[in-house]
Amino acid sequence: MKKLLSICLIMASLMTMLSGCAAKEEVLPDIEQIRSICQLATLECHYNNVATGIKEKHAGLAGLFEKERDYWVEYNGIVKLGIDMDKVDISISGNTVTVVIPSAQVMGSDIDTSSFRVVSSEDGFLNKNEITVEDQQKTVAEGQQEMIKTANENDSLLAVAQNRAKTLIKNYIDTMGEIAGKEYTIKWKNAE
Repeated sequence: MKKLLSICLIMASLMTMLSGCAAKEEVLPDIEQIRSICQLATLECHYNNVATGIKEKHAGLAGLFEKERDYWVEYNGIVKLGIDMDKVDISISGNTVTVVIPSAQVMGSDIDTSSFRVVSSEDGFLNKNEITVEDQQKTVAEGQQEMIKTANENDSLLAVAQNRAKTLIKNYIDTMGEIAGKEYTIKWKNAE
């Protein structure tokens, strides 16, 4: 009788423990999670830029004895390159994950205004033709547009940004596969 009771208790214990074990829920790569991860894939390029400008002399009597002044503003800037995550699309069919990814592009830029250094030609002898903060800001804005254009035309930097995004997406999908006990094959497609 003791043997039978012991066997029944062991069986009841095993059934209780096994009832807590359920099939693993399938873990699939999530586009929203990938979007948040790829925000980290932004490539920041630091620039030391020079923007040039000309301060015209004033018309009429106000410009008497003034002279036109050439100047440039040296400053530091950052251009951010990455992919537009709203254009990334992911579909899963069995163990194949198809990722449609756009080309990298300039995502934004920042200027370090504390780094401004203005170099200019001399003032007129009798009448100053002061280069104002507004003059400097206008010149820097034009220089910044040129810097963005240059970054957009730099194929090697754009390729690095694209590859960083792909690497992060691949690592995420591989991790989700490990959790799910699957090995995903990734097919990359360029967005049109």
